Amino acid sequence: MSPREFGDGLYDQVSEVVGPGTVILTLSAKKLNRIVVLDREGVLVETERSMSLGTGPQRVPAWMIAAAWDRLRDKGELSQQELLNELNVKRSAFVCALIAKSRCEDSVDSSTWSRMNIIRVELAPEFKGEDVVLLAMDGAGVTTFITALRDAERRGSSELEHDGVTHHFVIQAGAADIELGEHRVVWRTKPRRLKSLRT
Repeated sequence: MSPREFGDGLYDQVSEVVGPGTVILTLSAKKLNRIVVLDREGVLVETERSMSLGTGPQRVPAWMIAAAWDRLRDKGELSQQELLNELNVKRSAFVCALIAKSRCEDSVDSSTWSRMNIIRVELAPEFKGEDVVLLAMDGAGVTTFITALRDAERRGSSELEHDGVTHHFVIQAGAADIELGEHRVVWRTKPRRLKSLRT
């Protein structure tokens, strides 16, 4: 296997949920991406723009998807801006959408992978700021996250620590937003938005 190719575990996981003809919408802007080819070297994708211009599909290399997955697995969270600015993943919106679509909660590899669930902020599209934030947590982590949301609903604010990052939940009037820092994420929202995050 070349370093530029999918490893067996990630390739199998991605191929379980997408293949030729699969349509994926980006999480924030809801832009259409249609998969033409999925192979060990990556994904050939047609976008709304490439289809309208007739320029053909573009290759999203496997290393971009693997880099996103590794960052989510290692750090416990992932944002589109992080992919673009830190990992040089140029198709960051598509890669985030693909990772979110993958069934990460079903993936177990005894050596390097862990069972995890993905909490997707795109469930609450009113959030402003980062286009998407993905949080990867095991079952206990998800329970802790939901408990923190419920505490914020009752008390107006709450905090939790996850993989060295503090998540601070604040109830506020007006528009919801997310402030993403290196070691701190601030979620400002209305109570009903917190309920949608818990669904």
